[in-house]
Order: sequence, then structure tokens, then C-alpha cells
Amino acid sequence: MLEVLVLLPTIINPHILNWVCLNRQDYFKKSLSFIVEALQTSEAHFSAGESCAICFAFIAIFAKFIELSFWHHWVEVCLESNWNYVSAANETFFGDIMFTICNIMVAVGFILLLLVYQSIGLIGVYYGNRFGADLPWIAYPLNEYCHRPLYVGIALMYSGTFFGLVFILEDGWLLISNGGLQLLGLRLALYVHTARMEYQDTLERHEKQSEKLKKIEQQNERSGTSQPLTSNNKKQKHAAYQKNNKKKR
Repeated sequence: MLEVLVLLPTIINPHILNWVCLNRQDYFKKSLSFIVEALQTSEAHFSAGESCAICFAFIAIFAKFIELSFWHHWVEVCLESNWNYVSAANETFFGDIMFTICNIMVAVGFILLLLVYQSIGLIGVYYGNRFGADLPWIAYPLNEYCHRPLYVGIALMYSGTFFGLVFILEDGWLLISNGGLQLLGLRLALYVHTARMEYQDTLERHEKQSEKLKKIEQQNERSGTSQPLTSNNKKQKHAAYQKNNKKKR
């Protein structure tokens, strides 16, 4: 029971960090201003937005490392350090099938994570655009078939790993009897909440951007110096939006 109580904060902490970055970016920037300034003045010449995203990435990865360490300790306690695999005499066809499915889930989840990082990079994954980093719009290759692929991949990896241990270890059932399903459900529910929070934040940002673009279009129409922006011309809209931001800076 004590191990579960210790594990709960480590599960919740990464999602608190996500909430802070989505809703309190200014607070995050001020609290780490000295690191952000150091990154900006480094030889790599990171922008302020990129520097904040890099700081958040290191903090989030460290929090995830702590979570996985406590998770491993909880598994050790549940199994009483008995990591013996199911013997050949006790193997069942159902167990073999389920273990194979778990392996496929982990593999698919890992591939989704790789594709996300390959598409938008570390800065894109860790809210670089929320911090003001100038990131190009990149269409994820599987968006038509998989919404929020990052969290789908994480859910598949966690679920596949948990149930894989249940089916492959002799005392794997102890993970379920000690509250493993509840902890897994909590973890997945938190990721669903974070995904919904990000989606809502994206909608609000797009609405604000649309309002700015409408104002730019109205100004262009009044001045008559350029053609009004059309809804289908995304490149023209993006260029005008970037130009307007530079003027404000």
C-alpha cells in the first residue's frame, strides 16, 4: 500500500508539468529565466521559445525517469523479486497468444513515438510552439488514421508492457491483485485528459490566429496595397501572419 501511495505522485507529476506549460507559460519562463538566457547566448543560438522547450523537455524526461523507477520498484515489491518466466510445462496457448499481442502493442506504440519525434522533433513535442518558437507546420503522416499519435503510442506501450509481464511471469497475476489495473487505468486516464487539454488549447490558439488573420485581411482591403487573403491560400495567410508578428516585435 505504501508503494502505491508513493507511486501516485510520480504518475501525476508529468501531467501537472503539461498543465503548467499550457496554461502558465509566463510563470515557467520566469522560474527558469537564467537557464533560458544561458541557452540563448550559447553557440547554438536558440531562440527564447526553443530554450524554454528544451528546459521543459529535460524536466519532463527527468520526471518520467523518476516515474519509471518507482514503477519498477513497485513491480519488484509485488513480485517479491521473483522475475522467473512461466515454465514450458505451464505455458498455455492463450497465454502465448496474449503475450504476442502485447509485444505487437509495444512495437506499434514505439513506432508511433518514433514517427512523432521524427516529424516535429524534440522542441515540437515539448510545446515549442506554445512557448513562441517559430516552428513550421508539418503534417503527421498518420493523422488521417490516428489522432494524437503520441498519446496513442504511449498508451499502447504501457498497456502492452503491463499485460506482457502478467502473462510471461510466473507471479504476474500479483500485479493485478496489488492494484496494477487501477494504476494503469489512472495513467491512461491522465493521458486522455492531457490530450483533451492540448486539443482545447490548439482550438483556442487557432481561433486567436483566425481573428488576427481577419484583421490583417481587413487592413489589406482598406489599404488596397495587396489582395485580400482567401481561406484556401494557407501560405499567403501564414506569410501575412508572420509579417504582422515581426512588426509588433
